[in-house]
Amino acid sequence: LQLYKSAFYPEAYSGLQRIKLLVLHALVFSFPFDIFYSNIAVITFILLVLLDYKNLNFKVLHLKTLLIQGVFWLSIFGYAYSSNYDAAGYLIERQLLIFILPLVIPISISIKPQQVTSLLFTLSGSCVIAVVYLFSNMLLNVYENYGTINFDILFSGAFFNHYFTTPIGIHASYLSMYCVISICSLTYELITVSCWKSNVIRLKMLLLLGLGIFFLASRNSTISLLCILLFVTRAGSIGRINWPLLAPFM
Repeated sequence: LQLYKSAFYPEAYSGLQRIKLLVLHALVFSFPFDIFYSNIAVITFILLVLLDYKNLNFKVLHLKTLLIQGVFWLSIFGYAYSSNYDAAGYLIERQLLIFILPLVIPISISIKPQQVTSLLFTLSGSCVIAVVYLFSNMLLNVYENYGTINFDILFSGAFFNHYFTTPIGIHASYLSMYCVISICSLTYELITVSCWKSNVIRLKMLLLLGLGIFFLASRNSTISLLCILLFVTRAGSIGRINWPLLAPFM
Protein backbone atom coordinates (compact mmCIF):
# COMPACT_ATOMS: atom_id res chain seq x y z
CA LEU A 1 0.00 0.00 0.00
CA GLN A 2 2.82 2.38 0.81
CA LEU A 3 4.39 1.65 -2.58
CA TYR A 4 1.24 2.64 -4.47
CA LYS A 5 0.59 5.60 -2.18
CA SER A 6 4.01 7.10 -2.94
CA ALA A 7 3.49 6.43 -6.66
CA PHE A 8 0.02 7.95 -7.00
CA TYR A 9 0.28 10.88 -4.59
CA PRO A 10 3.42 12.90 -5.27
CA GLU A 11 2.98 16.65 -4.78
CA ALA A 12 3.30 17.47 -8.50
CA TYR A 13 0.55 15.06 -9.61
CA SER A 14 -2.89 16.34 -10.55
CA GLY A 15 -6.04 14.27 -10.57
CA LEU A 16 -5.82 13.70 -14.33
CA GLN A 17 -2.22 12.52 -14.02
CA ARG A 18 -3.26 10.00 -11.40
CA ILE A 19 -5.93 8.72 -13.79
CA LYS A 20 -3.29 8.40 -16.51
CA LEU A 21 -1.06 6.45 -14.14
CA LEU A 22 -3.98 4.21 -13.22
CA VAL A 23 -4.56 3.47 -16.92
CA LEU A 24 -0.83 2.70 -17.31
CA HIS A 25 -1.16 0.20 -14.47
CA ALA A 26 -4.14 -1.35 -16.23
CA LEU A 27 -2.05 -1.59 -19.41
CA VAL A 28 0.85 -3.27 -17.60
CA PHE A 29 -1.53 -5.60 -15.77
CA SER A 30 -3.03 -6.71 -19.10
CA PHE A 31 0.31 -7.73 -20.67
CA PRO A 32 0.08 -11.46 -19.81
CA PHE A 33 -3.49 -11.68 -21.09
CA ASP A 34 -5.41 -11.18 -24.33
CA ILE A 35 -4.29 -8.26 -26.51
CA PHE A 36 -7.86 -6.92 -26.49
CA TYR A 37 -7.42 -5.61 -22.94
CA SER A 38 -4.12 -3.88 -23.64
CA ASN A 39 -5.64 -2.23 -26.72
CA ILE A 40 -8.49 -0.82 -24.61
CA ALA A 41 -5.97 0.53 -22.08
CA VAL A 42 -3.84 2.15 -24.79
CA ILE A 43 -6.84 3.78 -26.49
CA THR A 44 -8.04 5.10 -23.12
CA PHE A 45 -4.61 6.53 -22.33
CA ILE A 46 -4.36 8.26 -25.73
CA LEU A 47 -7.81 9.82 -25.21
CA LEU A 48 -6.67 11.16 -21.83
CA VAL A 49 -3.55 12.59 -23.46
CA LEU A 50 -5.69 14.37 -26.06
CA LEU A 51 -7.92 15.81 -23.33
CA ASP A 52 -4.84 17.20 -21.61
CA TYR A 53 -3.14 18.47 -24.78
CA LYS A 54 -2.42 21.92 -23.29
CA ASN A 55 -0.06 20.43 -20.69
CA LEU A 56 1.94 18.18 -23.02
CA ASN A 57 5.70 18.55 -22.67
CA PHE A 58 7.34 17.90 -26.05
CA LYS A 59 10.73 19.04 -24.77
CA VAL A 60 11.34 15.65 -23.17
CA LEU A 61 11.55 13.96 -26.59
CA HIS A 62 15.11 13.44 -27.85
CA LEU A 63 17.35 11.01 -29.71
CA LYS A 64 16.86 8.29 -27.09
CA THR A 65 13.19 8.16 -28.05
CA LEU A 66 14.16 7.10 -31.59
CA LEU A 67 16.52 4.48 -30.16
CA ILE A 68 13.72 3.00 -28.04
CA GLN A 69 11.59 2.83 -31.19
CA GLY A 70 14.42 1.10 -33.08
CA VAL A 71 12.59 -2.22 -33.53
CA PHE A 72 9.63 -0.45 -35.12
CA TRP A 73 11.78 1.57 -37.55
CA LEU A 74 13.65 -1.61 -38.48
CA SER A 75 10.30 -3.23 -39.32
CA ILE A 76 9.32 -0.23 -41.46
CA PHE A 77 12.63 -0.48 -43.33
CA GLY A 78 12.22 -4.24 -43.84
CA TYR A 79 8.67 -3.86 -45.15
CA ALA A 80 10.00 -2.68 -48.52
CA TYR A 81 11.90 -5.95 -48.92
CA SER A 82 9.12 -8.25 -47.74
CA SER A 83 7.83 -11.00 -50.02
CA ASN A 84 4.45 -11.00 -48.24
CA TYR A 85 3.15 -7.47 -47.70
CA ASP A 86 -0.06 -8.59 -46.02
CA ALA A 87 1.75 -10.53 -43.29
CA ALA A 88 4.40 -7.81 -42.95
CA GLY A 89 1.74 -5.11 -42.58
CA TYR A 90 -0.01 -7.16 -39.89
CA LEU A 91 3.25 -7.48 -37.93
CA ILE A 92 3.92 -3.75 -38.22
CA GLU A 93 0.41 -3.11 -36.91
CA ARG A 94 1.13 -5.39 -33.93
CA GLN A 95 4.33 -3.42 -33.24
CA LEU A 96 2.65 -0.03 -33.41
CA LEU A 97 2.76 0.31 -29.62
CA ILE A 98 6.56 0.36 -29.82
CA PHE A 99 6.16 3.59 -31.80
CA ILE A 100 3.30 5.13 -29.83
CA LEU A 101 4.13 4.55 -26.15
CA PRO A 102 7.64 6.12 -26.12
CA LEU A 103 6.02 9.25 -27.55
CA VAL A 104 2.82 9.70 -25.57
CA ILE A 105 3.97 8.58 -22.10
CA PRO A 106 6.92 10.99 -21.57
CA ILE A 107 5.08 14.05 -22.92
CA SER A 108 1.92 13.47 -20.89
CA ILE A 109 3.03 12.22 -17.47
CA SER A 110 6.10 12.50 -15.28
CA ILE A 111 7.43 9.03 -14.50
CA LYS A 112 9.74 8.89 -11.47
CA PRO A 113 11.43 5.87 -9.82
CA GLN A 114 8.50 5.30 -7.45
CA GLN A 115 6.10 5.07 -10.41
CA VAL A 116 8.40 2.63 -12.20
CA THR A 117 8.62 0.48 -9.06
CA SER A 118 4.84 0.41 -8.70
CA LEU A 119 4.36 -0.49 -12.38
CA LEU A 120 6.86 -3.34 -12.06
CA PHE A 121 5.04 -4.65 -8.98
CA THR A 122 1.76 -4.50 -10.90
CA LEU A 123 3.37 -6.54 -13.68
CA SER A 124 4.65 -9.00 -11.09
CA GLY A 125 1.19 -9.38 -9.57
CA SER A 126 -0.35 -9.87 -12.99
CA CYS A 127 2.21 -12.57 -13.87
CA VAL A 128 1.55 -14.34 -10.57
CA ILE A 129 -2.21 -14.31 -11.25
CA ALA A 130 -1.61 -15.68 -14.76
CA VAL A 131 0.70 -18.42 -13.48
CA VAL A 132 -1.69 -19.41 -10.67
CA TYR A 133 -4.55 -19.61 -13.17
CA LEU A 134 -2.47 -21.77 -15.51
CA PHE A 135 -1.50 -24.09 -12.66
CA SER A 136 -5.14 -24.35 -11.57
CA ASN A 137 -6.21 -25.13 -15.12
CA MET A 138 -3.46 -27.74 -15.45
CA LEU A 139 -4.40 -29.50 -12.19
CA LEU A 140 -8.09 -29.39 -13.08
CA ASN A 141 -7.44 -30.97 -16.49
CA VAL A 142 -5.44 -33.79 -14.95
CA TYR A 143 -8.05 -34.41 -12.26
CA GLU A 144 -10.96 -34.42 -14.74
CA ASN A 145 -9.22 -36.89 -17.05
CA TYR A 146 -7.59 -39.19 -14.49
CA GLY A 147 -9.61 -38.70 -11.32
CA THR A 148 -6.49 -37.85 -9.32
CA ILE A 149 -3.49 -35.51 -9.38
CA ASN A 150 -0.84 -37.59 -11.11
CA PHE A 151 2.59 -35.94 -10.87
CA ASP A 152 4.02 -38.25 -13.53
CA ILE A 153 1.59 -36.72 -16.00
CA LEU A 154 2.20 -33.18 -14.77
CA PHE A 155 5.94 -33.48 -15.41
CA SER A 156 5.68 -35.63 -18.53
CA GLY A 157 5.92 -32.66 -20.90
CA ALA A 158 2.21 -32.52 -21.75
CA PHE A 159 1.85 -29.20 -19.92
CA PHE A 160 5.13 -27.51 -20.73
CA ASN A 161 5.87 -24.48 -22.92
CA HIS A 162 3.01 -23.57 -25.31
CA TYR A 163 0.76 -26.27 -23.85
CA PHE A 164 1.07 -24.49 -20.50
CA THR A 165 0.04 -21.03 -21.79
CA THR A 166 -2.73 -22.12 -24.18
CA PRO A 167 -5.60 -21.26 -21.76
CA ILE A 168 -4.70 -17.54 -21.79
CA GLY A 169 -3.61 -17.42 -25.43
CA ILE A 170 -0.14 -15.94 -24.97
CA HIS A 171 3.15 -17.14 -26.43
CA ALA A 172 5.21 -18.96 -23.82
CA SER A 173 8.27 -16.84 -24.57
CA TYR A 174 6.35 -13.62 -23.94
CA LEU A 175 4.97 -14.77 -20.61
CA SER A 176 8.38 -16.09 -19.55
CA MET A 177 9.91 -12.72 -20.46
CA TYR A 178 7.39 -10.94 -18.24
CA CYS A 179 8.14 -13.43 -15.48
CA VAL A 180 11.89 -12.79 -15.78
CA ILE A 181 11.34 -9.03 -15.48
CA SER A 182 9.11 -9.63 -12.46
CA ILE A 183 11.64 -11.93 -10.79
CA CYS A 184 14.40 -9.32 -11.16
CA SER A 185 12.16 -6.58 -9.81
CA LEU A 186 10.90 -8.63 -6.86
CA THR A 187 14.42 -9.76 -5.98
CA TYR A 188 15.58 -6.16 -5.85
CA GLU A 189 12.67 -5.18 -3.64
CA LEU A 190 13.09 -8.26 -1.46
CA ILE A 191 16.63 -7.26 -0.54
CA THR A 192 16.22 -3.49 -0.33
CA VAL A 193 12.92 -3.31 1.57
CA SER A 194 13.06 -3.98 5.31
CA CYS A 195 9.35 -4.71 5.89
CA TRP A 196 9.24 -8.45 6.61
CA LYS A 197 5.50 -8.78 5.90
CA SER A 198 5.95 -7.35 2.40
CA ASN A 199 9.01 -9.52 1.87
CA VAL A 200 7.06 -12.67 2.76
CA ILE A 201 4.58 -11.79 0.01
CA ARG A 202 7.42 -11.10 -2.44
CA LEU A 203 9.10 -14.40 -1.56
CA LYS A 204 5.89 -16.33 -2.24
CA MET A 205 5.50 -14.50 -5.55
CA LEU A 206 9.09 -15.37 -6.47
CA LEU A 207 8.50 -19.05 -5.75
CA LEU A 208 5.39 -19.11 -7.94
CA LEU A 209 7.12 -17.25 -10.78
CA GLY A 210 10.14 -19.54 -10.54
CA LEU A 211 7.90 -22.58 -10.86
CA GLY A 212 6.14 -20.85 -13.75
CA ILE A 213 9.48 -20.32 -15.52
CA PHE A 214 10.12 -24.06 -15.15
CA PHE A 215 6.84 -25.02 -16.85
CA LEU A 216 7.14 -22.29 -19.47
CA ALA A 217 10.39 -23.97 -20.53
CA SER A 218 11.54 -21.03 -22.64
CA ARG A 219 15.24 -21.50 -23.25
CA ASN A 220 15.83 -17.90 -24.29
CA SER A 221 14.27 -16.35 -21.21
CA THR A 222 15.74 -18.88 -18.79
CA ILE A 223 19.25 -18.52 -20.20
CA SER A 224 18.89 -14.74 -20.22
CA LEU A 225 17.87 -14.73 -16.57
CA LEU A 226 20.81 -16.93 -15.59
CA CYS A 227 23.24 -14.82 -17.62
CA ILE A 228 21.94 -11.62 -16.05
CA LEU A 229 22.33 -13.01 -12.56
CA LEU A 230 25.80 -14.40 -13.26
CA PHE A 231 26.96 -11.24 -15.01
CA VAL A 232 25.64 -8.93 -12.34
CA THR A 233 27.10 -11.06 -9.56
CA ARG A 234 30.50 -11.17 -11.23
CA ALA A 235 30.51 -7.49 -12.16
CA GLY A 236 29.41 -6.50 -8.70
CA SER A 237 32.13 -8.56 -7.06
CA ILE A 238 34.90 -6.80 -8.98
CA GLY A 239 33.29 -3.37 -8.70
CA ARG A 240 32.97 -2.60 -12.40
CA ILE A 241 29.30 -1.65 -12.38
CA ASN A 242 27.77 1.20 -10.45
CA TRP A 243 24.05 1.03 -11.11
CA PRO A 244 21.40 1.14 -8.33
CA LEU A 245 19.28 -1.60 -9.86
CA LEU A 246 22.17 -4.02 -9.58
CA ALA A 247 22.63 -3.39 -5.88
CA PRO A 248 20.85 -6.61 -4.74
CA PHE A 249 23.38 -8.75 -6.57
CA MET A 250 26.54 -6.89 -5.49
